[in-house]
Amino acid sequence: MSVNVYDNGELKNISGGSGGGAISYTTEEVPTGGTWIDGKPIYRKVFSADTSSVTSFSNPLVVNTGLANVVDNLIKFEATRKNTGAVDSTWFTSDFLNYGTADNYLVHMDFVANTGELRLYSGSNGYKGTAIVIMEYTKTN
Repeated sequence: MSVNVYDNGELKNISGGSGGGAISYTTEEVPTGGTWIDGKPIYRKVFSADTSSVTSFSNPLVVNTGLANVVDNLIKFEATRKNTGAVDSTWFTSDFLNYGTADNYLVHMDFVANTGELRLYSGSNGYKGTAIVIMEYTKTN
């Protein structure tokens, strides 16, 4: 990437890397290059799961993250879920709630630090399909 800038009235060409600081995502644990407020490095890991088997809010899909007793601070915990049953294959964020039908359409997730379990919940009429979860965290040691 190349950019022309003016510096003290002089036109300069600045060349840099590609992407301009773009963030890459992978299912492998990677350091983000950032540091948390306690000075520890921040790591990112992405998970993708098929939530079609979730039939009620009391029966979550459990994903083994391999992070049992590893996460010290969970900094970002974001998810989207695709409703493949809808005509338009709508994507929703986690914690989406259709208030007109109580928990029937609730989409929720949690992470159990000591077991490393990522649990994906959905109400009885919940959105089934692909869930993508992005976690950023620091480690205990």
